[in-house]
Amino acid sequence: MKKLSVTLLLLTIFISGFSQEEKPKKIPKHKTVLSIGLTASPDIYIYDFKAYPNFTFDYNSKFNYSAGITVVYYPVKFISIRAAVLYSTKGFSLDYNYNVNQPNANPDSIKAKTNLVADYLDLPLILHLNLIHKDRIQLFVAGGIVPGLLVKKAEETLFKSNQERTTADLSKNFNDFIAGTIYSIGFKYNFSPKFGLGFDPYFRYYLNKIDKSAMSANPISFGGKVSLYINFIHKLHRGNWGK
Repeated sequence: MKKLSVTLLLLTIFISGFSQEEKPKKIPKHKTVLSIGLTASPDIYIYDFKAYPNFTFDYNSKFNYSAGITVVYYPVKFISIRAAVLYSTKGFSLDYNYNVNQPNANPDSIKAKTNLVADYLDLPLILHLNLIHKDRIQLFVAGGIVPGLLVKKAEETLFKSNQERTTADLSKNFNDFIAGTIYSIGFKYNFSPKFGLGFDPYFRYYLNKIDKSAMSANPISFGGKVSLYINFIHKLHRGNWGK
């Protein structure tokens, strides 16, 4: 009888343990879990070219840009991780200024200007430190790496005879892979729980050259990325966003 009583007591305790209500889940402090957006940026590149005895290159900047998709993940409130896939143009043009006279040279063989196309697929991976992370306003500093894969190169040269021809003297030396470090400070404003707008000016220093033959130094670039985001709010915060 005593054994039966102990058995029933243990069984009652076991059943009551399952019948108790589950403990409430811990609600995270950060409300945004993930943001996915479209990003575009005007980009300015600064290149240095090697000097040659008989002529020099005058560098002319061209309008360059980046555009693509950005994903931001928020593991904790004050840290976020951004990854992107961006189509990025890094082209430039060269004017040829000859320091010696060539009176008998054929004008059709003397280069006057070359336009170069260097398009890369950039794959930034960036860590954000969120100085301010509120529902509507976010301010952050960021740093990371930007590897790039060459997807298109082209070269059009204008000669003294005003003829323009496709050439490959310089573009053949473009690196298939480049990489740089990036630093930025950014701002994001959320219009609603679903939509936000971000802006972050950046500075980038490359670890290798785009043109490994003609360039004398690794390039640098700067610009300002504008992103339109769709936000995904944690389900336990969907009713108190903005409060």
